[in-house]
Amino acid sequence: MTTATESSGSPPRPQGLRSGTSDLPAAARTLAGHLVELVAASPGGVARLKRGAGKRLGDADLRGETASEFYRLVARTRTLPRYAMEGAFLVSSLFPLTKRHSAKGGDLGATLRFCRTKTNGAGLDRRVQALLDSDEKQLPYRLRRAIQYAAGREPPAPVNWAQLLEDVVSWGRPGARAWVRRRWAEAYFIGGARQESPVATGDTDDTDDTNDTGEMEQE
Repeated sequence: MTTATESSGSPPRPQGLRSGTSDLPAAARTLAGHLVELVAASPGGVARLKRGAGKRLGDADLRGETASEFYRLVARTRTLPRYAMEGAFLVSSLFPLTKRHSAKGGDLGATLRFCRTKTNGAGLDRRVQALLDSDEKQLPYRLRRAIQYAAGREPPAPVNWAQLLEDVVSWGRPGARAWVRRRWAEAYFIGGARQESPVATGDTDDTDDTNDTGEMEQE
């Protein structure tokens, strides 16, 4: 039997991931719902969250208004586990980059595959490989770049923010990270019934966004 985040085509979830995280999926769905509601209820709140895109809660240059907006979301979510706080902030700050949400399943690998065309495939493959190689410190920046890329497609690729939150939290645990990395890679490079998206005019991305050390270039 599979769960909402564990489809029959996905690699099996390590048993250790079940312990201590049973309350995260529901909290992640609740937080995603509040983010969607915020778009209509408080455009200013969305803008404040966006100013923290790709940052961490402890960053010295994080603005107080951004942190305050996030904690207001946390207060509404109520059930968000403390260990998921950093991941929830990252996901909340990235949401305003696209504002598109899909609760129908799929993960970031599926989102990026939606963006892939015959003309941008080589460059996007390198972006995804750099993302998969990220450690905890590299993940926020590279994840921001990935979401910006998805948002820049036409139409913008939807993101399952609840699933992304679960995956970001898992990224902080080496064993779980390997499982998430494999699932993202399979969803992107193998995919399911949906193959490459139609070629868009001028949609080319054959440039390499990494430098000689494998780091994605800074903006």
